[in-house]
Amino acid sequence: MRRFSFLLLLSLLSTSAFSDDYHVLESTIGKDKIYMLIEEYESGYINACYFYESSLKNIPLAGEKDSIYTLYFASDVDEFKERFVLTKTPNNIFKGSWEDNTIKQDITLYPVSIDTVKHPFAQLNFVKQLSPFDYIRSSYFSFREEKTSSYKGKEFRWFYEEHSGCSFFRLGNDFSNADVANNTLAGLHISNAIDALSCSFDWSHGGGSMDFSTDISYLTDDLLGFALYASWYCGGPYPDWGTTGFLIDLNNGKSYGIDEIVAFDETVTTEKQSNFTAFSDYRVSYFAPQLMEIINEGEGFKNEGLREDCEYEELWVWNFPDWYFTEQGIMFIPSYPHVSAVCRVDFLVPFSGMKNYKHPQFPYDIFK
Repeated sequence: MRRFSFLLLLSLLSTSAFSDDYHVLESTIGKDKIYMLIEEYESGYINACYFYESSLKNIPLAGEKDSIYTLYFASDVDEFKERFVLTKTPNNIFKGSWEDNTIKQDITLYPVSIDTVKHPFAQLNFVKQLSPFDYIRSSYFSFREEKTSSYKGKEFRWFYEEHSGCSFFRLGNDFSNADVANNTLAGLHISNAIDALSCSFDWSHGGGSMDFSTDISYLTDDLLGFALYASWYCGGPYPDWGTTGFLIDLNNGKSYGIDEIVAFDETVTTEKQSNFTAFSDYRVSYFAPQLMEIINEGEGFKNEGLREDCEYEELWVWNFPDWYFTEQGIMFIPSYPHVSAVCRVDFLVPFSGMKNYKHPQFPYDIFK
């Protein structure tokens, strides 16, 4: 699943786990409060960005340091649009100056402890796992209800996050035990909003955009399936798009990955359960060959509407496909780079096609 492993390619996820020194700081520019992230590496490389409390949108900064930290918003240090020149004190306070093309001011950036941050969604498991920088950012999120919809006679309530512009749904009042699944859905909404606000690039102040849409496509008494579509441009040569499927257990809020639903071999695993090597070995050796065979036996790759140059019978495009549930079965979307994005089309595997491959630990008998 590319949740958005496509976002990994866009460097939207924090690299703090691999940095040697990590600072989350606060200060003001003029009368506006800001929060800054500085990640230091032994090589001398600095990764940094900041956001204004009023907008929460990432502003990326290039960086270099010796005894002085120089962080600038530009593609070239000599043609900056903004620049911070800072020194670090022994207690990790950064002092110096900030300037743009018209103004220069003194600035002092102080470390922030997230223990002092009041977060309205602190009880959510997703929020508890956020980096300190995104924990602070998401504490300012504001949601308002915008509409309701129905699917198979059930009500869904849609909410809009004010800073990111992201809309997403919650279960309506006619679901029993709705709060459990709604906690999972609220976490996904916060995740989408963080991704949208993190989408930026270094030559346009406030540049970068990411848009989401959601299609509720499967519902039983126990399970809810939907597809989340994203399109984005966060720098680089081209915009891109992708699909992420979710299957939520309405009884406990668990979100199932495809390798927790179907198993083509006893070595089935996820990256979280083992490691990427074991996960990749399973996908390449068992998942892709069997999935391709099932799809080819059913819908086939020789349909008139399919492009011959897409080479759907190449195993590598099925190693890490996108997927989502429908009432008829599971849709799989082969994985292609942007240059071949036209080949990303849906292939339906009816539930009956998976009847021999239900994961032994998946609790519901849906493959009939």
